[in-house]
Amino acid sequence: MKFKYKMMLGIILLLLTFSIYICFNYNAVMQKIKQVINNESLVFTMEDLSVNFLTGDMISYNGSDYVKEFSITNNSDEDIYYNIGLLNVVNSTISGVNYELTSTNDGRNISKRAFPKEDKELVSKAVIGPGVTQRYTLTVTGKLENNSLLEAKIYVSSDGAEENVNEFTKLILKNNEVKDYITVPGKEISTTNEGLIKDTDDYGDTYYFRGNVDNNYVEFANYKWRIVRITGDGNVKLVLDEDISNLIDSYNDNIPDEDGKIEDMVLFNKSSAKDVLVSWYDSNLMLYDDKIVNMKVCGNSETMESDNNLKYYIAYDRIYNLEEPSFKISGTCNNSKISLLTVDEVIFAGAYKNKENKDYYLYNSDYVNKFYTVTPYYLNDTTSNTSMFIVSNLGKLSYSIASNEASLRPVIVVNENVKVSGNGTSDNPYVLN
Repeated sequence: MKFKYKMMLGIILLLLTFSIYICFNYNAVMQKIKQVINNESLVFTMEDLSVNFLTGDMISYNGSDYVKEFSITNNSDEDIYYNIGLLNVVNSTISGVNYELTSTNDGRNISKRAFPKEDKELVSKAVIGPGVTQRYTLTVTGKLENNSLLEAKIYVSSDGAEENVNEFTKLILKNNEVKDYITVPGKEISTTNEGLIKDTDDYGDTYYFRGNVDNNYVEFANYKWRIVRITGDGNVKLVLDEDISNLIDSYNDNIPDEDGKIEDMVLFNKSSAKDVLVSWYDSNLMLYDDKIVNMKVCGNSETMESDNNLKYYIAYDRIYNLEEPSFKISGTCNNSKISLLTVDEVIFAGAYKNKENKDYYLYNSDYVNKFYTVTPYYLNDTTSNTSMFIVSNLGKLSYSIASNEASLRPVIVVNENVKVSGNGTSDNPYVLN
């Protein structure tokens, strides 16, 4: 009996000791359990792709160099597009943790970057050939702060086959790797080829060209254009890349109509610039009207009080003080098939306030005139003059009294489904069929 009592007591003490160990080492034990579970191989099969997560699809990083390996195989007989991203991201680190993605067989590669703080698409519209397997290695490095946490789930999604790849938007995305910006828009000029970058506008994800890019040329309606961006609704915004003499005019005459206010003269719908552009559209683009879609042209005539009898429009605060350009613009909006660039689009393209830049795609040495944007700058209460943001003939962001002459550089939006050929270079521009 004594023996049984001692044995039971020993077992109880052993269980108690183990429980105490678990309590004091819970995090370490759970981390080990997660690593074992998360490193188990998983295979997912989609309609045309199979994905083999050789070391599991879950990331649970504890501060030591960490590697995840997976492969993607195209089981079809045609090219397939796919995306790679991170879901369920838990990242409470302050800084210092990075990731890097490397691949084989023409997969996408991403150099060392900060680990995202939230769910993020890392690779967009990568292409894999028929029967090809691309192997990926995702490496996480860097120190964790005390009590910090880093977890995420890797996902791969299919974007389908290369059907209708000569549709305009699809071809642009196929020909460009979507990148992060190198220089921050609104903080500095861009003089290098930063390529195609993702952001958001009023409709969703937008993809814009920034810097000294060399593959956004378009021939359309017997004119040369440059691609500004793919809009959130999937269409393609173009700006004319030629200097046309009958498009040199004032933005407005600074004389309000009978029921209007001088502040509202900066709105595109009330400007004489719109009349000039619509007339040019009717003469030169009407034959192609079915390929051009309406765009939302917005302007904000709200002003802020300031010194020297000047009332700056609120765009001034966004651009000069906050240095936060945005594709999301509020205010009075109208639909139009032709307009001008916004000052924000100019900045995203590579310009900066009062700083010369001859090394981004909106600068054209043959484009000898300064050109207007559709964004207002200030109102002078003393002279009753409005002024607009312009781009100078040196490529820098500036302003001009609206009644002065400058180029009106047409902007149009082309339907995403228009068929095109070419690759966007100056020697082989996209040609709209």
